[in-house]
Amino acid sequence: MKVIAKDSGIGGFNSAIRRVVQKTLKGRKNKRIILIGCSGTCIPLAELIISGLRGIKNAEFYYILNAEKSESYVIKPSGFEFEWRKKDVPDDAEILILFGGLTLPKYGIDVEKVKELVSEYSDATVIGASGSNVFEKHGWLDRVDFDYLVDMTIDVSTYSWE
Repeated sequence: MKVIAKDSGIGGFNSAIRRVVQKTLKGRKNKRIILIGCSGTCIPLAELIISGLRGIKNAEFYYILNAEKSESYVIKPSGFEFEWRKKDVPDDAEILILFGGLTLPKYGIDVEKVKELVSEYSDATVIGASGSNVFEKHGWLDRVDFDYLVDMTIDVSTYSWE
C-alpha cells in the first residue's frame, strides 16, 4: 500500500473519493456504485460522498445496509435531499465503497460476510472509505481486497471563553 494523494478535512476526503471514482469510471458506459455500510454514521457519510459525485452523468447509487443484500436501497439525489427507496441492488457494479463503520464491534458485522459480498462483484473496484484507520485497526486490510483506501483523520479543538 502506498500513498497516492494527500488532502485534508471533510472536503479533502470527498475530493479524494471523487478522484478515485472518476478515474475508475472513465470511459465506462455503466456507472453503478454500491455503498456498503452500517446504520449510524455510515448513512450521512454515504450522502456526503454522493453529494460529491452528483456531477457524474448517469451514475446510479445503491446502499447495502449491514452487508445484507436483503436490506438494499437505491439512492437518488434530489435537490438538497436524498430519496432512499428499498430496492434490490444490481448483480453487477463498477464500484463498491465499503465504510469503516462495518469494522466496529458494536455492529457485529463479520469480515467474512463482507468478503463474500465483495466476491459477488469480482469485476468491481473496491474502495475503503473510513476514518481514523479503522480498517487497519480491526485487521481488515489483510482480509479484504481493497483497490483503494481513502482514510481521514479529523483534528478537533474545543474552545471556551468562560
